Amino acid sequence: MNANLQQFRDDAEQLAQASGYDGIRLGVVWSQAAPMMVIALSAVLVRKAATPPVLDPLDTSLVSARQWLGSMKDLGTLLASIDSGTIEQPFSEQPRLSTPIHLTVSSQSVAWWDTDSSRREFGLGTYTEGRGAAIKQLLGPATKNVDREIAVESEYAYASLHRLIRAFTGLNSEKSEHAVLALCAPWPVLSMTAQSEASRLRVEVEGLPGLDTSRFILNIEGTQQDQRLDSKTLRWLSGPESTSGTCTYTSVFEFKDKRPLFINLYLSGAPAISLRAEVQHQHGAQIVSILGTPAPDIGPEIAEDTRLTAFRVQSFRLLRSAELRFDPPLSVIVGPNQSGKSSLLDALQLLSEAARGELATGLVQRRSGIRALQSRGAMAPLLLEAELRTATGHALRFRLQLGAVGSYDFAVEQEELAEYVQGAWVPVLSRVATQAKLSGTAVPVSNEREALISQLGGIRNPLVQQARAALAAIAVYPYFRTGASWADPESVPMRRPVRLEPGARLERTGNNLPAALFALREERPEDWQDFVNIVRLAFPSLKDLRLPAVGRGTVQLFWDEVNGGQFDASELSDGTLHFLASLCALFQPGSALIALDEPEAHLHPDALMRLMGAARSLSERHPILLTTQSDALIGLLDDAPECVVVARREEQEARLVRPEADQLREWLKSFSLREMRRELEGWDSTP
Repeated sequence: MNANLQQFRDDAEQLAQASGYDGIRLGVVWSQAAPMMVIALSAVLVRKAATPPVLDPLDTSLVSARQWLGSMKDLGTLLASIDSGTIEQPFSEQPRLSTPIHLTVSSQSVAWWDTDSSRREFGLGTYTEGRGAAIKQLLGPATKNVDREIAVESEYAYASLHRLIRAFTGLNSEKSEHAVLALCAPWPVLSMTAQSEASRLRVEVEGLPGLDTSRFILNIEGTQQDQRLDSKTLRWLSGPESTSGTCTYTSVFEFKDKRPLFINLYLSGAPAISLRAEVQHQHGAQIVSILGTPAPDIGPEIAEDTRLTAFRVQSFRLLRSAELRFDPPLSVIVGPNQSGKSSLLDALQLLSEAARGELATGLVQRRSGIRALQSRGAMAPLLLEAELRTATGHALRFRLQLGAVGSYDFAVEQEELAEYVQGAWVPVLSRVATQAKLSGTAVPVSNEREALISQLGGIRNPLVQQARAALAAIAVYPYFRTGASWADPESVPMRRPVRLEPGARLERTGNNLPAALFALREERPEDWQDFVNIVRLAFPSLKDLRLPAVGRGTVQLFWDEVNGGQFDASELSDGTLHFLASLCALFQPGSALIALDEPEAHLHPDALMRLMGAARSLSERHPILLTTQSDALIGLLDDAPECVVVARREEQEARLVRPEADQLREWLKSFSLREMRRELEGWDSTP
């Protein structure tokens, strides 16, 4: 076999494995004069299920045109026929031709060009092309009549020989005076972009749907070092199929080099494929340089089933000394304004930021310094303390003590991660100022202004990893930005298309709601079905929620109704969006705690009832904390008074009190929680 044809066969078989190609679309236009000679021929690898039906055959006195769809198993036989110069049976599943079709006249041979990779008629792919005899030689004096005959015989479906060739073979022959032949194995990946986002890289690959992303290999070229990443370290999110039949695969990851330059994409098992893209860098973005080695991103699977069992805070705004235990796992804090509810959520968020290596940013940039947080007149340092229980039964306690330095700055005074063993807390990780130990061995504190637990990127301690992942995954939602798009379109990102991201978690204000819903649908389909069913209970008019691609790597939320109405997110009411965002928050995976402030906002009582039902059910997976001033919400807990926690304001201090459940049940025989709300807010503390 011709060396170029053999090379094409090898590449095509590898590409078929990587791309899911199971068929070959063969298109041929040939002359009718004996011997019948090929004027144009193309053979393209395809997925049979995604290939349009073959065209109806056309026969005139001068030319004929056919399309066939065969199987990949016949590739070798087809190439052997092409190499011999005669096609007698296109595929094993097709009948033999009554008269063979010849690729060349007896005195000539096909001039095969080199096999190469390029972007031509069939897109980016591996091509082998050939050139046959002159078309005028094949058609003779009738060449001048061929266009008119094709138009008449096709009932004007095709206006010329060139248009007939394009329709049946996909080839552009207008500038060719010779017979054209092309073999193509299209690449499953078509293009790639890379965007630097601070210390992370976002890579988006456009390709065929359903690719095995475990084959993807990235080589990143940096100014100081190169890095190879494969399925062991990369996580890809497959976007929805676009109208063009492609989808976008997105991966976001940390990169070691400060300034990556280029990214190369390869597919294992298909060496013909190689994409290269220059890394685009953000300009004008504020990037904070942090000394030391931050802990690597830890997926929700590590934090899964690690639960927050208690939280204590000291000298934090109105909370001079407060404790909340998450038993039962659903806690609903009720209290008037200025009673410490929002302060508790803020303290939980600060603890989560500390575990993610954002303590300095959280204190200085987001909260105007530690002095703005400390309780007025308090002499004690600011203390955050959390107790956790892992899936394997380990009881852990993390403590972080912060002190003021001057009028604005702060210092980490003490930090400890301990395990409860045989009735006592045994330190696993301990720190006093800049001196630290891990399991009794000294470890350096690379960044004095960050929690040590966030800096142990190179140390593999299961308890440290689980604690850090669980604390970092505490999800606090102070409000959702659902405002009317006509009032300020730029302030409501969830109403517009958003970029996809693997494992997307709902952001604090719900800006990436479509991406979070897409991750829920694709990565946890059973949860997605439960989610949609709950929405249908709250909104009976809903038929389906759709998340189609509306641009490269972006999706938008669409709402379909049973009566045929369709709306995109920009047309939905504030209450509808708030319900979707709140429910999505409750479904976030791998969360040690999920906290929502005033979930009743914008909601009809029936929708609030469905949301509370979901909260009670999902709290069995992970603790859920809600804060409210709503009589309607409290009224939904008459059968679960043990969930109620009262926030009370006493002088310059807020207190959290969980009323005695047995006494509450006695009262509930005569009153509802809704009727008792004001009495509850004045309830005395229990021991």
